Amino acid sequence: MTRMIERWFPCAEVTANSKKGWGSGNTEKALFTWFAARPLAQAKAAVICSLLPWPNDVTEQERLCDLVRDSMTGYDAMHDELVDELAEHYPDGASILDPFSGRAMIPLEAARLGVKAYGIDYSPVATLAGKLLADYPLRDWSNEPPLPFDGYPEHAMRYPEPHLRLLCDVDFLVKWIGDRHEAEMDEFYPKVNGKRPWAYLWAVTIPCNECGRKFPLTADLQLRKPNPKKGDPGQSYELIADCAARSVDVVVHDGEPLSPATLVKSAGSGRGRAAVCPFCGYIHSHAEHSRIRESGNAGDVMLVVADLDPDVGKRFRVPTAPERQAARAAEAALTACASAASEMPAVPDERALGSTGPRRYSRYGYATFGDFCNARQTLALVSLASATNHLAGALHDRTPDSTGAASEAPPPGVGWRHGSRETPSPAAAVSTAYARALLGYCSSVLVRALNRRTRGCHLEIAKQHASHIFATGALVPFGNDYVEVGCSDGPGTWRSVATLTLNCLRKQSLRVGGIAAAIERGSATSLTSGTSALTAVVTDPPYDAMVEYSDSSDFFYVWLKRALATSHPEFRITANPAGVQEKFEEAVVKMTHARSGDHRTPEHYDRCITAALGEACRVVEHAGVVTIMFGHDDPEVWQRLLAAIHTAGLVLTGSWPARTEYGTQMGKANIETTLTLACRPAEPDRPEGRITDVEAEIRQAITERMPLWEGAGLVALRDQRMAAYGPAMEAVGRYSAVLDHRGRPVGADHFLTLARRLVGEIADLRIGSFPLEAFDKRTQFALSWTRQYQRNAAAGSEPRWERLTHDMEESDTRGLLHKVKSTYKFATAAQSDIAKEELAPGLAAIDTAFAVAAAGKSVSAVAEVLASTDSASDELLWAVMAQLAADLGDTDSDGDVWTWVTRNRTAILTGTAVIAEDERKAEQRQRDEGEQLTLHAGGELL
Repeated sequence: MTRMIERWFPCAEVTANSKKGWGSGNTEKALFTWFAARPLAQAKAAVICSLLPWPNDVTEQERLCDLVRDSMTGYDAMHDELVDELAEHYPDGASILDPFSGRAMIPLEAARLGVKAYGIDYSPVATLAGKLLADYPLRDWSNEPPLPFDGYPEHAMRYPEPHLRLLCDVDFLVKWIGDRHEAEMDEFYPKVNGKRPWAYLWAVTIPCNECGRKFPLTADLQLRKPNPKKGDPGQSYELIADCAARSVDVVVHDGEPLSPATLVKSAGSGRGRAAVCPFCGYIHSHAEHSRIRESGNAGDVMLVVADLDPDVGKRFRVPTAPERQAARAAEAALTACASAASEMPAVPDERALGSTGPRRYSRYGYATFGDFCNARQTLALVSLASATNHLAGALHDRTPDSTGAASEAPPPGVGWRHGSRETPSPAAAVSTAYARALLGYCSSVLVRALNRRTRGCHLEIAKQHASHIFATGALVPFGNDYVEVGCSDGPGTWRSVATLTLNCLRKQSLRVGGIAAAIERGSATSLTSGTSALTAVVTDPPYDAMVEYSDSSDFFYVWLKRALATSHPEFRITANPAGVQEKFEEAVVKMTHARSGDHRTPEHYDRCITAALGEACRVVEHAGVVTIMFGHDDPEVWQRLLAAIHTAGLVLTGSWPARTEYGTQMGKANIETTLTLACRPAEPDRPEGRITDVEAEIRQAITERMPLWEGAGLVALRDQRMAAYGPAMEAVGRYSAVLDHRGRPVGADHFLTLARRLVGEIADLRIGSFPLEAFDKRTQFALSWTRQYQRNAAAGSEPRWERLTHDMEESDTRGLLHKVKSTYKFATAAQSDIAKEELAPGLAAIDTAFAVAAAGKSVSAVAEVLASTDSASDELLWAVMAQLAADLGDTDSDGDVWTWVTRNRTAILTGTAVIAEDERKAEQRQRDEGEQLTLHAGGELL
């Protein structure tokens, strides 16, 4: 049967709900840090539409579309109705697999509907994240025995409802870890005036290459911005060099900075900032001070302390002598700390061989993942990881031995300070599964706490927060001046992060029930499911070189190995000689593969995606669909994906755009729209097709689908063009190959271009009374662009797609668009830079229009442009200017001129006629003078 997603998809509803609210998935994302996630609205819609049929009866089609639209109004809207509908069509139950499940948004939404949902991910970190979201919250834990801790019975009274048992116990344990951690780290984070500080501002130090004195690398001396409304002058600090003592003193003061920082933009410093020695003034280029760090000669110094303040939020001061001594004591304690588990040092010694983009970790002096933080930050992480692992001994299941007595639980992880923790009292142990679940949630708090650690965590002055080291989607563990959060209260601390985790789990606990999803680690290229075993495969695969998942999450992995050493021993198993996650079958492109020799090349990615789609085709039933969510700004990547779909034995049958990408993440700034692609297994023994026949089929299919697109909310031209890929490739997929008139295979890129162009032709886009095709290609491009975007910024991917539509090269559109950061806008007349000497007959209509706008509201100036280009009577030009005026409006400077020009056409034409008559008379005079000279030259009388 045809599935709904092959003919209809709630594009408008997905777009409307993806940015904020329930459909954004922000609550679910807060549970565990991962680097890509479908908005919940898109995941939910994809699951529902991949399972529901598309009936032949129009009334029934409308009923099901209304059901799906209504379901998109909230988390569990129309839940019971959807469950009943699916039960009617799948009496034996439906099943869905996501072979690239990540944090398991797709399995989650399937599981909530009672569908047997399976998720697989290559990363053990992502696998854990998926279990915490789509597996454990849907299980019934009410029969587990009470936790064996003092104070637990009183705590449990706050959660009398059985379905809140998991939330109750996670709440207790993360608070237990936080209390133990604060007590253990008390001497290293001393209280001042009875209160513990929120955070500490540090800086990396380097020795000056000129005078040899060490100085801190600081980029911004401001600590808190002024707030005149509250009478707050703000705070800054100053670095004062004491040459005699060979030290740098810090002075915190009210107001703006009084002197420059040591890191400055300087001519000749190259990329990055130069470092200026405050002692002798020597300027170290960025490359120079980077080499000092890489050589291992950098250090760390505490500069400022931040206290929580009820009036201004954070109040900054100079560290006290005991605080400086506590930081030094942490260094000694870290050296002496015991192993977190047998044969595994407490401080990660796994080799940090990766990079963030082109920036290698080793360039900043990091040889291992244990080098990412300063000594006290690392000691705090050892404490948290050890405390988490310590719980496993109390929670782990005790199984009877041969005598019938309960065997001893696995020994708890030994902390870095022997005997520093109280051991929970003996009691009935919870099941192994429940212990793994509880420890998993505790470790999720650790992972989210890691986001505010390392030397890459800087002070966000405006928000007075510690920054997120994954703000760009890639791990950035390096910086110069950085923030270390303490062990008490405030943003980024354990208690703060734990609160967010609990809020997320509470939300999941209050949703409707379902069937717990089965989330396992595995490879999408070798699935364990049987052939034709699944109703549908719905997935969001990696996007080429957009995110380096395992490289970015290795920082989590090395700490999770220690925190979960007892409860999740599988975390310690890896075939990677560096001790980090395996990457052999990871379907990504390493951004630096050409320079680093990494095996994750575009060819490797294509092989993995093709194999994964081939496996998806194998395990889905023949009447089922393989739904792929994909977004990329490069048409070449799309062509490679379509080639992989074809090679895998799938046929693309539906293509549904929605604007789901917001914010900026690693490589994501140029993408707004993702496509939800519906595919189904190709029929066996397909014949070869001829290009003329296939093109006719594509035209007919697009014509038939347009009303359905409009019903799905796809009204914009750019959305319909992307939707056209589905019927185009469905027509192509009916054949084993499509041959041109010479018998040569035709590539997918031809049909992408054709589909986009046909949308405009079928829609009969007209400029005035003329079809768009009546204009030259350059003008077609401009008119199509302004019809879609006016003067608004468009994603960086859009110019490529628009050029693909019109079969143009980048050089063909020079001067039509203006780049603004990562976006593009329609160029102004001034930006188009049409030179006066270029004005001649045959100039593209859009360039003549630009010249007219540049001439301004002057009859004579505009008339001169039209006369120079011989276009005064060109109705196409007048239609172009009228359309541009309508698209851009009177508030646009160029649009205002084009409006004025079209309203004053008669006067301008009169002026053009005068110019033409003057030119004619001038030419006549030249001819007459030429004849007279000829007569003189012949010796005849005048």
